[in-house]
Amino acid sequence: LRDVSLTVYPRQVVALLGPSGSGKTTLLNVIGCILGASSGSMALDGERVIEDGRWLRSDLRRLRLDKIGFIFQFHNLIPFLDATENVALVLRLAGKDAETARARAIELLDYLEVGNRRSAMPAKLSGGEAQRVAIARALANRPRIILADEPTAALDSKRAG
Repeated sequence: LRDVSLTVYPRQVVALLGPSGSGKTTLLNVIGCILGASSGSMALDGERVIEDGRWLRSDLRRLRLDKIGFIFQFHNLIPFLDATENVALVLRLAGKDAETARARAIELLDYLEVGNRRSAMPAKLSGGEAQRVAIARALANRPRIILADEPTAALDSKRAG
């Protein structure tokens, strides 16, 4: 990436368009604090996290957990956890008790119309069902920022729109 300057405000939706290999996913990974930047600075939710290409926080996992929801092109569900457990895990990592985490997971799965599949393992879900579970997981902690990398690729046209 070179010469990227981007400001996004609360409740604003931004779409990155460009050909394959142009850096869209790389940019999302930098914004999501998965990849570092070799130069420049970045702030998330008003907090500087990169300055002159170095991280200013040592607890990037906590930052991602607290502020960022990720929806990837491929669902990346944990194969040995059922749909509810995949969503609840994020909440448990954030310190929520098991009952609260499970209730929020079920609420989101119902909202995304996969509540009837809440006990299914990822291998037993269709591509679209698995992606909706991944979307529920991304929304679980009510993140300030949602980063989505082709999130509707596995969804049918009714749900993708």
